[in-house]
Amino acid sequence: MSMKNYVTINPCKMCQPMGAIMAINGIKDSMSLLHGSQGCATYMRLHLAHHFEEPFDVASSAMNEKAAIYGGREQLLTAIENVIKGYSPSLLAIITTCLTETIGDNVEAIVKEYKQKNHVDTEIITISTPSYGGGHIYGYEKAVYELIKHFTSGVIKNREDEFINIFIGEGFSPADVRNLKKILQSLKIEAVIIPDISESFDKPFGICKCNNGTNISDIKRTPHAKRSIVFGKGGLKAAEYLYDKFGVTFISLPYPIGIKNTDMLYNILMDMTGSVLYIKERSRLVDAMVDCHKYLSGKKTVIYGEPDLVSGILSFCLELGMKPVLVAMGDATSEFFEEVRDVLKGYDNQCLMLFGNDFDEMERKIEKLKPDIMIGNSNGRRISEKLNIPLVRVGFPIHDRVGGSRI
Repeated sequence: MSMKNYVTINPCKMCQPMGAIMAINGIKDSMSLLHGSQGCATYMRLHLAHHFEEPFDVASSAMNEKAAIYGGREQLLTAIENVIKGYSPSLLAIITTCLTETIGDNVEAIVKEYKQKNHVDTEIITISTPSYGGGHIYGYEKAVYELIKHFTSGVIKNREDEFINIFIGEGFSPADVRNLKKILQSLKIEAVIIPDISESFDKPFGICKCNNGTNISDIKRTPHAKRSIVFGKGGLKAAEYLYDKFGVTFISLPYPIGIKNTDMLYNILMDMTGSVLYIKERSRLVDAMVDCHKYLSGKKTVIYGEPDLVSGILSFCLELGMKPVLVAMGDATSEFFEEVRDVLKGYDNQCLMLFGNDFDEMERKIEKLKPDIMIGNSNGRRISEKLNIPLVRVGFPIHDRVGGSRI
């Protein structure tokens, strides 16, 4: 929070429904419906379209002043009907907003009423995502959990198949997912990736509507997997659910950024297959890091953004010999704080850590620390311009550069 007053100034996080939309959009033939004002849906579409350079469909119940007072039941019933008629999705995710959570709309009861009166093939799930309850990382986590919980309900585990579940984090780009799929295919490892944003967030030219993503039928198979691999915290709650209910063991990994974190992933894959992976590629990376050392060593660095991505970039910067002076996570808990402290173990220099901060507080710290470089999303560009500090753009959102979504 800012020291100027008791409000957040330019928050260092995104809205919780945004994360839910990002997860749902990685499911094949899915559609997100925001139960709230029209402005919420417009805001989400704008940010997603600017970052990924792709059109996004996000429906809205378009609540008005009257609905804010008397409830949005009629608006939501009408919206569900219109979306199903207009899009015929296999999955419709109804995502709540601050408005509907504050007035107390019983969304589950409204959906139940709709299902009783209408026999439709569309699967409908509800996701509670008030932004005052956390940022987009928690909306993403809730959406992935609700997907697993809904589609594995009633499943009886009577076998273990030769495939694994992979839960990707909200900080993964479509290019990251495509590369991961190529690695798995080269090793002949069958995997259910949840959510699969490799094409739904990066559509091939000439295809107006790309319905690719994780199949619902594959989500229903997840209880029969040999194990789950979880990148970051986005899918951790879902993996824990599969373990508690079906005994599917899981491994939690940091984002594979830098040598140490990527080695952790490859070591697991090598143990699974007995193959030796990417020795030459790893050696070339080490060689490139050695070549860059004279330019990067000792450079005072500020890293900010969503916690899992910040943790991975921090680890990589330390491997490059850089000097992190400030790590800021606008939407992090004490658990993330401890994770970053673990990454900094053995680091001789002092590094200031902020969590739950806004950009106003971050700017004041940066003025005092005088870093050489900033690493984070486009929301830090005003600080970069004002203080004349170079900004390396990474993470979400990136509004002012083309191709940021493929980093």
